[in-house]
Amino acid sequence: MMFDAAHGAVLGVRALAQQAIQEGATKEEIAETIRVAYQLSGVGSVYIASQGLKDLFE
Repeated sequence: MMFDAAHGAVLGVRALAQQAIQEGATKEEIAETIRVAYQLSGVGSVYIASQGLKDLFE
């Protein structure tokens, strides 16, 4: 998910987040992944991740 966010793959972020949630990942664990993506590749990855995660936690 982190690499998809870093490379602009919105649908990849969404698909991997859905799989992670199905396997029991928490919001906090997914947020940690996004934090690492931010630290490694910058704020653009946070924007991509936000687009991929939109409506997933509502």
